[in-house]
Amino acid sequence: MSREGICAVDGCGKPIHSRRLCRNHYHRFWRNGDPLVVKRPAPVRKAGEGTFNNGYHFTTVTVNGRQRQIGTHRLVMEKYLGRKLYPNENVHHKNGDRSHNHIENLELWVKTQPSGQRPEDLIAWAEEIIARYGHLKCVKRA
Repeated sequence: MSREGICAVDGCGKPIHSRRLCRNHYHRFWRNGDPLVVKRPAPVRKAGEGTFNNGYHFTTVTVNGRQRQIGTHRLVMEKYLGRKLYPNENVHHKNGDRSHNHIENLELWVKTQPSGQRPEDLIAWAEEIIARYGHLKCVKRA
């Protein structure tokens, strides 16, 4: 990609970094969706609704008498599955909006076994995956 030229923001004059923007305006665009917005405004929420961190909504829960913060998207998925998430499972927001925690917007993602495994280990791992997730309804993607 050519980096010749100046930033597309009026009056900037700095050299292009990416997407026809200088480094500062590109990072503002990447963080906030607008190269002119220095900081995204904090989400509006009612008292007691939890906190936001890096776009994710967190809820305070009590575990063994101690309070801790857990991602609301993880709680929603655990309730939907009827169990705790395994360490190799993640919850993905389909539309990319980390504050949109409705089950329709969430997908369960599983980190796979590392490469370079013996075939018998892979077969055992595949059987474990089928036993764990075989009951879930599969949707064919276009």
